[in-house]
Amino acid sequence: MNIRIVVAVILAGGCGALATVLAAGILSHPALLLIPLANPELMVFAVALAALIPLACRLLPGVRGLLLALVPLLLGGQMVGVLLEDRDLADGNLLPFSLIYAVTTVLLYRLVAGPAKAARVASGPPEQG
Repeated sequence: MNIRIVVAVILAGGCGALATVLAAGILSHPALLLIPLANPELMVFAVALAALIPLACRLLPGVRGLLLALVPLLLGGQMVGVLLEDRDLADGNLLPFSLIYAVTTVLLYRLVAGPAKAARVASGPPEQG
């Protein structure tokens, strides 16, 4: 595994979680801004979820892999309500914030990791040298 991919996963997972907390604090309730301080294991969970992005990009190259990576990130974002043991947050308010996490994480991963290198396929007869 490339060091750039590891850095991209850690950075994307952490920044995606912070963007979600910031959005939840601004749009829902200011007390939610203290979640990373009260539950640091959520940052570890966010980085672990972001580790699925390189796997999805290997299964389907290009944009299709990034779209495939959005699915487990959205579902994993819903698990945050279970980890926080907050019934009000887990019921219905979490889906928009999970979407913010998923999109931010995928975009930051692509920004840091760079575009996937396509396999070079020879199109035509081999060169005579």
